[in-house]
Amino acid sequence: MFRRRKRTGYHKGKAMKKLALIFPGIGYTIEKPLLRESMQIAERLGYELRPILYSGFPKKVRGDRDKMRKSYELALNQAREQLSAMELSTYSELLLIGKSIGTTVAACLAAELPAGIKVRFVLYTPLEETFAFPLGDAVVFTGSADPWVDAENSRIPDLCRQRGIPCFLTPEGNHSLETGDEETDLRNRESILLLTALFIGGLERPIHMFGSPAAETVLLQMSDRRGAVLLEREYREICDRAGEEDFLLLAVETEDWNRELSPWAAPAVFGEEDFGGGGTDTLAWLLDHLLPALTAMREERFFYLGGYSLAGLFALWAGCRTERFAGIAAVSPSVWFPGFKSYALCHPLRAGRVYLSLGDREERTHNPVLAEVGDTIRELYRYLNDERIPCILEWNPGDHFRQPELRTAAGFAWLLKERRLQRERIGHYEGLFREAERVLRAPESTDEDLLSLKDTVAQLAAYYEDFGWWQDYYDDDAGFLPKNMERGVLSEDGIYNLLERYRELLDERGIGS
Repeated sequence: MFRRRKRTGYHKGKAMKKLALIFPGIGYTIEKPLLRESMQIAERLGYELRPILYSGFPKKVRGDRDKMRKSYELALNQAREQLSAMELSTYSELLLIGKSIGTTVAACLAAELPAGIKVRFVLYTPLEETFAFPLGDAVVFTGSADPWVDAENSRIPDLCRQRGIPCFLTPEGNHSLETGDEETDLRNRESILLLTALFIGGLERPIHMFGSPAAETVLLQMSDRRGAVLLEREYREICDRAGEEDFLLLAVETEDWNRELSPWAAPAVFGEEDFGGGGTDTLAWLLDHLLPALTAMREERFFYLGGYSLAGLFALWAGCRTERFAGIAAVSPSVWFPGFKSYALCHPLRAGRVYLSLGDREERTHNPVLAEVGDTIRELYRYLNDERIPCILEWNPGDHFRQPELRTAAGFAWLLKERRLQRERIGHYEGLFREAERVLRAPESTDEDLLSLKDTVAQLAAYYEDFGWWQDYYDDDAGFLPKNMERGVLSEDGIYNLLERYRELLDERGIGS
């Protein structure tokens, strides 16, 4: 998705102040969707915001080179004056978000900045003149039907390729990156804003994305380069299994599988490549960069982490380290990894639920370390059940290398189904809870009304005493449920008090229980 960038460090003690400068177009103001929402994203990611405002443009600019030049000079001079009043040297990073002519103004002014200031660009429908200036770290969004850049002969994609700049083309998109179809434009805008958020968040790894960019449910997995070609098939399989569930699937590509996904260093078990123990850095990148970027676009998101083989092990290990993942899909996980079983049995899993799977021939190997995988996953499954963590262990026909994309899809689909069933369950009992409360609080309730609640109260009591209620209560406390969900039934005092009040009223009226 984005090219790799070298990490940039700063001297100890230097304040990490970040400033986003917004350069609108002639008619595309900061109130328009792309600029308005990209400003919100930047602010959520810790940037101060400074819109650059200019005015006085001539009318009917498009197609008139003299008016274009005059408009550019007006905008440049007004922007330069506004920047002169800012102490830009006090910021460790500048983010320049530009639209149309604003991209050219931003690029020109960036070239005038003192050396040493880190500058990055988000360029919406840039003009060709923008590429006359050095851009460096940038991302470009353009449309295939943009009349401002002579769409049929647009050089924007080629100019981006020459500079090594990621360029995302909106099919049939005009100068506002719109097509005229409301649903298509909404979907395109969500994709553009997600890509914008990932770029602003400083993503350094290639990412493949499928599904709905604005979905509240995000399925994350670590993938190697070979596995990337199977992701489309995996996504389709999830859709087939999950039905109408709305989700975003993000696959993060690794460069060094054994190093980036191993929780600690270990000698090679097969082949000659040792395990580098870079899992801690990978998890930190997920928590400190990827997840904040995703929530910058949509504040409430629920994350499910999964993966195959060593990525499945990484997902299980990550579930022991953080509460950020509502569920884990560990598909044919490398639980034979030296020391992992002892670690997992001593560190409580902090995710909401777990999917485990293994091929029924995986433990049939002459390698004594790999042969432990079957016994280990059975022991982990028993442990999770003992800890009352919702989980499942599925056995698939074949060895470790059979249909990894379909097996991974099955894991994610199970998590989606569990999420749906949980919300339906809570909604069902919430309805019973509210109906019972209404009758109990009504001063005009008759004996017949109270007796009619007998089955309702019995269902609530059974739910309250069942492990399912405790799991729903835990997930609510852990933040795995939507904030706007009605959840009075998950209040421990609320449901207990309702049951006690019902018994008291029956006793007071002498109508039995």
